[in-house]
Amino acid sequence: MNEPDNASDFDASQWPSVDLAYEFVAPSYDWAQRRFESIERRIHTFLAFTATLTLGVPVLATTAVDHANFASGWFIAAVACAVAALALGMAAKMLSGISGFQFLDPDSLYKDWLRISEREFKENAVYWAGEHLKKNIALIHKMGLMLGGMHILFSAEVILLLVWVIAAIV
Repeated sequence: MNEPDNASDFDASQWPSVDLAYEFVAPSYDWAQRRFESIERRIHTFLAFTATLTLGVPVLATTAVDHANFASGWFIAAVACAVAALALGMAAKMLSGISGFQFLDPDSLYKDWLRISEREFKENAVYWAGEHLKKNIALIHKMGLMLGGMHILFSAEVILLLVWVIAAIV
């Protein structure tokens, strides 16, 4: 469907199911908003968890192992993984702020849509809900990939910290 410009673009006989499609507009925004908030919460929680582990393990290691070597390559690599995971998480949070969640703007509705017919209003709403859903899904997908990267880096950090602790014990 092309972007609707003016009343001549709308032919009621061409799209007889506009009323049915209009019923999906609000739920599509609700669905995308819930997914967006979910991925944001997961990123935020994982950032906190990663920071806690990164700061906590060295403290615990010094109490359990008398000669923990903080200049060890294993420890330095683990910290590098933690820093990368935290940076990726912060980038994901910045991406959500920069790209932003897309929705129908009430100001735009007021300025551009109040003078059109009910049918045209519904057709515009369906069109823009579809456009916004595509952008919102792309944003959620990017954030999900970044969270996946955080998980990989965190897993590498945990393995490196375990090797560091084991090497200090042996």
